[in-house]
Amino acid sequence: MAQTKVTPIFDTTVDQFFIGKKITLIEITFPQTVLGATITAGAFDIGETYTILTAGTTDFTTLGAADSVAGTVFVATGAGTGGAGVGTATVAAKTGPNSVLAKVHELIQGNGFNIIGFGAMTNTATVQPLMIEGDYGTDKYDGTNSETLAAHIEDLIIGLGNDVDEVDCTAVTVAAKTFALA
Repeated sequence: MAQTKVTPIFDTTVDQFFIGKKITLIEITFPQTVLGATITAGAFDIGETYTILTAGTTDFTTLGAADSVAGTVFVATGAGTGGAGVGTATVAAKTGPNSVLAKVHELIQGNGFNIIGFGAMTNTATVQPLMIEGDYGTDKYDGTNSETLAAHIEDLIIGLGNDVDEVDCTAVTVAAKTFALA
């Protein structure tokens, strides 16, 4: 069977990259809490690692901590009990299968797009670049127009609300970006 060679084409007039399908670069900007959040006793996830921020009236030793001192790192063995004056702890960004990042990727791919590449987030940047394959509407994705693809994906993410990792997805923004040739 003969193989057909596909030559990638970059069209600088509309900032699109083609390999049979349209590939678009987007940037998703998450709120700072994606990198870590303050969680109140009563809302801890079992198995998640936390650092005690304030002890309040919470006995963190019943939740897996060695003590109830601010700065103590522990793996939660229970959710704790909420109420007035309870303790708080911070949690680092989750990157596992139930994290906000994983849920956003699942959401994008579940809506007819393929993620073919993404950049890492660091402890100071809340922006994640993604290279996606797929079409939406009649947008040219050139970084200067209405960017309906980016707006559509932003609406999908906003629909997650505040239900994943206590990250407020209603504050997420998505922008189509221009490819840069080096």
